[in-house]
Formats: sequence, structure tokens, C-alpha cells
Amino acid sequence: MADQSTAELLIEALRIRGDARGTGRWHEGDPNYVAVYSLTSEHIPALISLATQWVVAPPENEVVYGPVHAWRALGQLRAIEAVQPLLDIQDELDELGDDWYLEEFHHVFGLIGPPAIEPLAAFLSEDSRGEFPRAKAANGLREIACHFQESRGQVVALLTAELSRHQTDLGNLNGFLVGDLLELRAVESAEMIERAFAANVIDPTVAGDWSDVRRELGVPGLGIAPDHSAGWPSIGERFGLADTSAEQRRLARERKRQHDARRRAKAKRKQQKKDRRQSQKPH
Repeated sequence: MADQSTAELLIEALRIRGDARGTGRWHEGDPNYVAVYSLTSEHIPALISLATQWVVAPPENEVVYGPVHAWRALGQLRAIEAVQPLLDIQDELDELGDDWYLEEFHHVFGLIGPPAIEPLAAFLSEDSRGEFPRAKAANGLREIACHFQESRGQVVALLTAELSRHQTDLGNLNGFLVGDLLELRAVESAEMIERAFAANVIDPTVAGDWSDVRRELGVPGLGIAPDHSAGWPSIGERFGLADTSAEQRRLARERKRQHDARRRAKAKRKQQKKDRRQSQKPH
């Protein structure tokens, strides 16, 4: 068993490691947090505590990145215990307009692997959860399928089943589900994707119109969905793009995500700052 004081020093070193930017290959083992900090399964509870501090009181100094380093380490440790706590903070992170969880949680879940499928699938199907947090759970499932090919069939079935619910007013989520299926080359899901387009529940600015999706999958289609979804702006119209290639659609999805998240967060952040100032005043 690790000495408690030694373990606390290791976690503290990770907490004050500093800027997490410019280290985009952590999910490929660079940096290798487990090796650098001699982390073991005994450190998982403390790492979870640090990782979830992101929504408790995000500080405005160098230790703001401590939680980021912690959830990266949890992914490298393949800590299944961390999946539910990280899922549970997503809605609050989304309300704060946080971009870090959107950029990284799917990689954490992907590294943890097949044991994370069940909690991710349960979160994805929870209607009370936010649209982007649910999309992030779907992204996590996709990453697991990419890392662990034996899980691909199960993941494709889960993503397809969620899309087949034809949830109205969740065009973004449905679009991200289509995007995940495209990345998994899920030709077997083509019919369900087309039926969702026919029900007009997919925002085509996320992964393209049915014509784009059909072309990427290389399928003729059943002829039940229009090539272009009515009532939705095209990617070109929304972002001023003449090119609607797969790369441009990826860029469009990223721009849309950032735009929507920041717009939702602006008023929330303003209110939170006001609340903090009020709480600091003497009573």
C-alpha cells in the first residue's frame, strides 16, 4: 500500500503541474502521467476528487489545469470508477460554457474502454441530461469502438438505437450521432440514419445532409429521405463555406459547437460572477 503522505505529494504535484495546453497527445501517452507520477489504482479516489473540482471552484491561476491533468491520468489508468463522476459533472460544465470537457472527456472514456460502455449508454439515453453532455457520452462510445474493435458492433447498435428514437428538438445530438456513425463507417446503420433524416430530426450543419451522408457511406438509400433537409440552413449558408467536403463538415461541427456553447454560457458566467461577489460581501 502506498504511503499516504507520498500519495498526497504526488497528487499535489499533479495539481500544480501547470498549463495543460499544447499537450494534445496525452491520449496517446505523451505525456505519460502514470509513469511520471508513479500513479497506481490506489490514487484513483484522490484523482477523481481533483478532476471533479473543475465545477466546484475553478481558480484563476496556474492550478486551474489540475483537474484536466487528473482526468487525463484517470483515462491512462483506465479507471472505470471515474466514468460516472465525470459524467455527473458534465451538465454543470456545459452550463458554465466549459470547452475542456468537450475537447477531452471522450478521449478519457475511450482509454477506459469497454467497461465504460454501460454507464455511457445509460447517460446517453437519459432525457433529463443536456444535449451536448449526451453527445459527449456518444463520442465516448465512438472512441471506445475505435480503440477496441471488438466493441464496435455493440457501440454501433447503441448509437443507432438512440438515433432511431427520432427525438425532436435535439437536432444537434442527432447530428452528432450521425457523425459518430460516419466515423465508424457504420454502413449497417444506413437505413436508420435515412429514416431519421426522413423524420427531419437531424440538424444537417453537424454532419451534413442525407445526400452527404449517403455519399460518405457509399449507399444508394431507400429513397424515403430528401437529399436536403427542409427548414435547416445548409453548412454553406450557416458558415459561408463553398466547400462541403468531409473536412469542411468537421470544421463546421467544431464552429457550431463553440458558437452555441459560448452563447449559452455568456449569461450564466455573468450571473455566477455576480453571485460570487454577493457571497463575499460581509453580512
